[in-house]
Amino acid sequence: MRISDSLRYTLFQANVSRVGQQLDDINRKISSQKNISVPSDDPVKFATSVQYDAERSIGSQFNSSLQRLTTLVGMYDTAFSSVGDQLANVTQMVNTYDTMDAGMREADGSQSLTNKERKFIMYPSNFDTLTDIAKDLSGEILEVEVYDADMDPNYVLQDNLEWNVRIKWQVSGLCAPGLGGDWHIRVILESMGAGFEGIVKEQAEPVSSAAPAATRTYDVTIKLPKPEDVPLTDGTYKLVLVINHTNTGAGITKRTRMAGFYEGPLLEFVDAEV
Repeated sequence: MRISDSLRYTLFQANVSRVGQQLDDINRKISSQKNISVPSDDPVKFATSVQYDAERSIGSQFNSSLQRLTTLVGMYDTAFSSVGDQLANVTQMVNTYDTMDAGMREADGSQSLTNKERKFIMYPSNFDTLTDIAKDLSGEILEVEVYDADMDPNYVLQDNLEWNVRIKWQVSGLCAPGLGGDWHIRVILESMGAGFEGIVKEQAEPVSSAAPAATRTYDVTIKLPKPEDVPLTDGTYKLVLVINHTNTGAGITKRTRMAGFYEGPLLEFVDAEV
């Protein structure tokens, strides 16, 4: 093959151009301080670099999330510690009040509902074809409270204002759902000295006011007259409550052999003008 001057010149130009491109590539790497400027410079290294950047970004996000979680845990720990302190304070207050309440009741000697005070007695009787009601019905007085005219709990009452007694009781047993008739609550005062003794008020409560069930609970508040209208002289009185039951059959109302008793607190009635 004959090599002409024209071919030599063409090869020379190609070599010069290739060297120029290499010089340009070196210049670009020096100025950018990067060995790879475009993916085509080194596809493998470029892909590795992209994967590294992605993993570093994930790591940064995880670290940021971990820091936020640490902050939240600290906040929750502080909140729970505060709640724990508050619960401890409430528990201490409850224990304190319970101790105070127990002391006050013990000092009064008649405030708490002891077994003696909340008797509910069933006597053998022919009642709704049952021969012995005591085996099929039992009852209990649960709560008794005394309120003044403003419905505040009080055992010292003015003689020119009405007052209130709240009583809560329940009956349960086999024949409780079929019980009919009425309850009759008598509020009785016994003077601790030379004074009034007798029934202050009697109030009826329908048995049907509590839905038929194996256990029927009643909660009744009785408004009582002004002591001066009874009349009561100022002084100390014991509160006694009696619950009786009446049943109507064949047009005749009869009191059944069933009674609930409560011997309550001592009440002091005072002159409102003093």
